[in-house]
Amino acid sequence: MKDVEKLLIKYLKSSLDKSFAVVDEVSPFQMEEVIKESIMQSVLTNISEVIPNEFQKKYSLQILNLYMNNVAVINHHFVVGKLLDINNIDYCVLKGFSSAMYYENPEKRVMGDIDILVNYSDVEKVDKILIKEGYTKSVKNYKHDFHSNYKKGKFVVEIHHLIGNVTENSMDLSELTKEILKFSRVVQCDYGEIRVPSPFYHIVIMLFHLYRHYLSSGIGLRHILDWTVFISSEDFQKTQYLFWEKCSEWKLSKFSKTLCQISVMYFGAPTYKEYGTIDNELCNLVMDEIFMKGNFGVKGADRFTGLFLEKKLDSDKSGFSNFYSILKNVVYRRFKHARHNKIVFFCGMIFLPLRFLFNMILGKREALNIFSLYKKSKVKKNNNKKLSDN
Repeated sequence: MKDVEKLLIKYLKSSLDKSFAVVDEVSPFQMEEVIKESIMQSVLTNISEVIPNEFQKKYSLQILNLYMNNVAVINHHFVVGKLLDINNIDYCVLKGFSSAMYYENPEKRVMGDIDILVNYSDVEKVDKILIKEGYTKSVKNYKHDFHSNYKKGKFVVEIHHLIGNVTENSMDLSELTKEILKFSRVVQCDYGEIRVPSPFYHIVIMLFHLYRHYLSSGIGLRHILDWTVFISSEDFQKTQYLFWEKCSEWKLSKFSKTLCQISVMYFGAPTYKEYGTIDNELCNLVMDEIFMKGNFGVKGADRFTGLFLEKKLDSDKSGFSNFYSILKNVVYRRFKHARHNKIVFFCGMIFLPLRFLFNMILGKREALNIFSLYKKSKVKKNNNKKLSDN
């Protein structure tokens, strides 16, 4: 781990624990690098009050803009929630404000999209409600088979009917979705009332979100902080027993315990016997990947190693077999007749890679070195196995 990365971790720990102060001598150059990395990891506002005063002033406008965006996005959660309440739609907020509410200052948590979970039977009704309210539905919804995107101004709302589409044991997540909605709760705060998951289901949602993105584009320090502040809360203490029982059933115990060990090792979260002995090598491996990729893989092409990986920690499929499976599923989603028409399927399997290559040549797509990605995917596959319960 680089010195700049270690420094950022210390500043983040200081932002969570007022008794911990960063005493390192930090040069202006190093501080600039820390701030650059914090932006890549979507945690600049988290460290905004613990970095040296001169850098608080220097980046005050950028920090202020982030704060204003955080407040606006949090508020829009409540706007959408009230709209769904008025129309008698059963819903709850995923991630976003549900994670931010566990911070001492929720507005510090960098906000992105507004994720809302609804029953599958309500998806069409919600679609009509949002379009009537001036939201525009994304034309690229074929990319995901468990949520749809809507945009109004700068706000992006994702309407989910599942919390994900990736599991270790091929379980059906639809029943879990029903349970999340059934046991959701209403919280009251300065912004008003909104429906969020129960504490148990909140960490379940975070787990499947982190797991899915770790296997694909990558996770950022923002996600690790969300995990840290929650497992440091009383709510987590009350749900631990059931959580670890379910993790074992879902074959995600080692992955979950590693996230907890990282929270303890780097960010000062309280430790519990359920986490086991901290595996320094495994924690460092995960953190190295987080720093390599940045939040959702923002740092570069390495996020595309997922093209050659099965969406499982414990995978034995070859890289090219995985590539074929991924491309096939994209063709099925992109061309509605491909699943039952071999000609449409064959044309789609040729057309999509050629279009990607053509756009890459024109500079409309990020240039990718397929052979390098394939090589790195083999390393990633071995690392994933270390996090598997098997």
